Amino acid sequence: MGDDRAGARRLAALAAPFVLLLAGGCGGGSHPPDLDAAVERVVSTGVPGTLVLVRDGDRTRTAAAGLADVGSRRKLRPEDRFRVGSVTKTFVATVVLELAAEKRLRLDDPVGRWLPGLLPDRRGITIRDLLAHRSGLADVADDPAVLNGFRSNWPARRLVALAASRPRTGTPGGSFHYSSTNYLVLGLLVERVTGRSVAAELRRRIFRPL
Repeated sequence: MGDDRAGARRLAALAAPFVLLLAGGCGGGSHPPDLDAAVERVVSTGVPGTLVLVRDGDRTRTAAAGLADVGSRRKLRPEDRFRVGSVTKTFVATVVLELAAEKRLRLDDPVGRWLPGLLPDRRGITIRDLLAHRSGLADVADDPAVLNGFRSNWPARRLVALAASRPRTGTPGGSFHYSSTNYLVLGLLVERVTGRSVAAELRRRIFRPL
């Protein structure tokens, strides 16, 4: 039973960002009782709150259950927005691949070509290595200083410098090692190539067209 509940929590945690991203900008609609029951079942596994959006042609149905804020005990509402965390990596990768398709960069370009001095001892790292988590850069998310100050607004370059100061996890182009640092660098790369903030570029290329 414990394994089933843990599995359900992991599944909900993985699925929720994708659902919540869609729901963040949509209004509510009518929804059948079974949809309400479904989100209540997810919350019963220990997830603080969950939100579901279902689109069927022109019809939109939403259901929310649980808490938006565990501190204040505020109930979750269909119009609430969520931080999507590492789902952002999918969007950043999409923009980088679009830039490559537009021939504004090449995936085998070394990072130093676009961001000189950012990774002074990692000159062999390419854009492709970053996308595939094969750069050898340590994951800044594992750093105690970052974990203890996770509510702080860390500048991307400071986080990259912190990660670059730690022992590497492998050689560029070598084995896979998941590292959020890779996508911090890619975000800086997008800004360098486009001249716009990564947030503005994501809105322009992905969110507004949706």
